[in-house]
Amino acid sequence: MATFTENDLKELKDFIVGQFKEVNDKIDKSSEQLNGKIDRLSEQLNSKIDKLSEEVNNLRVDIANIKGELTGVNKRLDNLEFTNRTIFVAIVTALMAGLVKLFFPNLPTNP
Repeated sequence: MATFTENDLKELKDFIVGQFKEVNDKIDKSSEQLNGKIDRLSEQLNSKIDKLSEEVNNLRVDIANIKGELTGVNKRLDNLEFTNRTIFVAIVTALMAGLVKLFFPNLPTNP
């Protein structure tokens, strides 16, 4: 059976403490690197979100402008439809009057 001296135990303790210190240093270093990467990704993500938010706001403004223009176009179209309908009725009335004169030339006309 082997016997351990106090010096051997001290060396073993120092070795174990050194190994723990190395492991802790590696963990700290990895943690710092990971935190740095997370911070960079967070900044990039926030930047992209800000750009998207700005683009959405621009799209909202564009949609509002298009709605206004569409309202104007609808009003003009309504006026045009009314004018076309009036012209159509006038043409049909004139044709009917012409047909009446054609088929009934002897109808009395008011002087």
